[in-house]
Amino acid sequence: MDELRQRSEALLADQFMDISQLSPDALQRMFHELCVHQIELQMQNEELQRTQVELETERKKYANLYNFAPVGYSTLNQEGTILELNLTAATQLERPRETLIGTRFYQYIAEGDRDTLFLYLRRAFDSHAHEACELRLVKKDGSIFSAQIEGIVMPETNHCHLTIADISERKRQEQALAHAMMRLQSVIETVAEGITLSDEQGNFLIFNSKMTEISGYTKEEANQANDFLTRLYPEPSAQAKITADFQRLLSQDGEQTVETVIRAKNGAEKTLIISTTLHREGDARYFLSAYRDITPLKEIERQLAQEARIKGELLREVNHRVGNNLTAIVGLLSLERRHLKQEAHAAYQEILEDLTSRVSSLAKVHEMLSFSEWSPLKLDDLSEQVLQSSIQQAPFDKRVSVTVTPSQVQVTAKQAHHLALILNELATNTVKYGLQERDRIRITLRISQTEQTIWLEFRDNGPGYPEDVLRQQRYNVGLDLVFKLSCHDLRGNYALRNDGGAVTVIAFPAKKLQEGQSL
Repeated sequence: MDELRQRSEALLADQFMDISQLSPDALQRMFHELCVHQIELQMQNEELQRTQVELETERKKYANLYNFAPVGYSTLNQEGTILELNLTAATQLERPRETLIGTRFYQYIAEGDRDTLFLYLRRAFDSHAHEACELRLVKKDGSIFSAQIEGIVMPETNHCHLTIADISERKRQEQALAHAMMRLQSVIETVAEGITLSDEQGNFLIFNSKMTEISGYTKEEANQANDFLTRLYPEPSAQAKITADFQRLLSQDGEQTVETVIRAKNGAEKTLIISTTLHREGDARYFLSAYRDITPLKEIERQLAQEARIKGELLREVNHRVGNNLTAIVGLLSLERRHLKQEAHAAYQEILEDLTSRVSSLAKVHEMLSFSEWSPLKLDDLSEQVLQSSIQQAPFDKRVSVTVTPSQVQVTAKQAHHLALILNELATNTVKYGLQERDRIRITLRISQTEQTIWLEFRDNGPGYPEDVLRQQRYNVGLDLVFKLSCHDLRGNYALRNDGGAVTVIAFPAKKLQEGQSL
């Protein structure tokens, strides 16, 4: 106060005024003015003190708001030096605030992200506009968290004021969502049907590769084309029908399935079965659709209709061959009777099973020949079908697996009948004798061809042939049939041996087949 009074007296000395010449009235007025002015100063001082208290209160409120905000605040200069930061930011970095101020923000950033801050500050100080980036920040213990940095450079201070938000949890959720979407996309890409997910405006959110294969359009092309529906359904009547179907789905919810014809990008017409389900997410509605291309099935239908007309022409030949097969069955029955012992009627059941199996094999060949219009058959397809049919006689609690090596070898219809009976007998032997002391057995058939000869090697992993069978000292109806069919009907030969199970090798002359040859 003494210093202030001295300064006041010094100023007053410069403005000294002689009042000795003033009248009493003038002095009275001057004194009154001085008193009023003193009161005004006191009132102004009180107002200033009250304002100072209010400002201090507001400053404390601001300090609390600044320091305990849910996000970190910091002020940086152009070099990245921390000029100021709140307690939240210090807590995020797990360091005392006083140790952070004056240090460079770079040293608290993961090494790979420091260039990101450098570029961010350059943009911010150049543009003086709001800028944002993501950084990985390092805590005192070395752990890292992801942060969203947003800020702006204030022209009056030329300092960058930042907010620092911890987005680690959001990043984890985004990563989990990304992994879930990858798994979903993987599943969608592996299904055998076209899959799409679209909104009410026709924008495709999902458009898998199978749908691209069916339609010829990619997801981008489908979304960019304003007339995508018109491209798929060029006929106005088809457009009206598909639009009505979607409108009906919107009004009824649930699921609907329709069969329709689309025009692919290459101009080809394809028949599809489309199953669509409506999904709601709040006010938004989405269409999840599965597209099954049944064009090949439609072509098969057409071919079957054509083949039905051909069947009448083949009926005579079919009846002839069926008659021959029946004769063969009668001969087999007679052969069984000659060797049947007088003991048991139960033996008839086994005979019936064997005959049923043989007839089934012949029927399978007949079916395949009918489908191929009596053209040469692929031997691996024939063998697979006959063997699968033959092993059906296995007990329900036993398991027989069949492996047929792929082969391009073909046989005539006549050879197919003989081979079907041979394979049936061999498979029947495996089922009958190989499963007596085991629950599982494996049949393997290898097919090969030299220039003149076709070779079949039939093997199982069962107990093998008994020694008296290998030495041909025991009669076996099935193997006797195999011998006759192989050596007489196919004009070939056969051999038996044991090698980890029973092995039968059959060789017969290969027929020269010409394209389009039948029977």
